[in-house]
Amino acid sequence: MLYMFIALLAAAIDQMTKSLTVHYLRFGETVDVIPGILSFTRVKNTGIAFSMLSNSGWVLMVIIAILIVAITVLILRGKFTGFERFCLALVLGGAIGNLLDRIFYGYVLDMIELRFVKFAVFNFADCCVTVGCILFAVAYLFFHERELRKQANRETIARIQRRREGRQ
Repeated sequence: MLYMFIALLAAAIDQMTKSLTVHYLRFGETVDVIPGILSFTRVKNTGIAFSMLSNSGWVLMVIIAILIVAITVLILRGKFTGFERFCLALVLGGAIGNLLDRIFYGYVLDMIELRFVKFAVFNFADCCVTVGCILFAVAYLFFHERELRKQANRETIARIQRRREGRQ
């Protein structure tokens, strides 16, 4: 349940930042936050990451909805560590945030622009998806087996202690 809360919190923060963007910026308008480094620029994105698959419409929404269900099942039923579930919850929250945009607006609202590099404009949901995927990959590839063994050992020790307590 904690991980579903994290996902919903990430989606809520994303929607809040987008609401503020809609309230304060017109499409194409830019506000420098840290000149030469960070700006907020309101743009429309009909595709996925970095505007790939632009104008795919409802097909993209169906694919994303299926991915949301799959990630939810992984969080609830998969054999993952708490940190891996946290990472998946970030991905889930980002996916939900961007899907809500697609449902209500027909596009995703992006606003974060890094000025010191030539990079796509993105949003908080994109950050959650990217950071969640990278951290999950690192955790799974390098720490997963060891952490699951530790977890299994703790569970075994707890089971043995419960049995001992039951005999006394």
